[in-house]
Amino acid sequence: MIIKGYITKTDGTYATVVSMYNEVYDDVLLLYPYGSQSKVKPTDTALVLLFGCNGSKTNLFGIPYEVATQSILEEGDSELKNRVSNNGFKAGNIKNTIAGDTDCDKSFNALSYKVNNIKVVGSQQATINNPAGGTIVDAESRTAIASIITALKNHGLIA
Repeated sequence: MIIKGYITKTDGTYATVVSMYNEVYDDVLLLYPYGSQSKVKPTDTALVLLFGCNGSKTNLFGIPYEVATQSILEEGDSELKNRVSNNGFKAGNIKNTIAGDTDCDKSFNALSYKVNNIKVVGSQQATINNPAGGTIVDAESRTAIASIITALKNHGLIA
């Protein structure tokens, strides 16, 4: 289950949360999407998303957030973002974005990869054939070009 609510009391690690349906959840373990070294802590009345098993009022996790600091999200979008550095990941129905210095060990489907808002990698292009024919044959150049084509294929830039 995922439920919206707000914190009514917290010690900074655990909280009492009241859901939007006026159900009270005690001992909610707060998870911070702000980074483990962040000095940003939720306060009483902060909004929170509760995660747990359906029907359970125990072993719940909460991710605090404040509406004023969130990006404008379309229906179905979700976002994990460091409020201090503004780095994070936004997952949407149409487009996913990663902002800032983000390490990941998973794959992402994207239309392009941009650096400083400049497209540096886009969709895979058609294959390029190795050089053949011609009146002048330069074996060293053909070997180098074939190596470049192989590298482009290995990186997935061309089919």
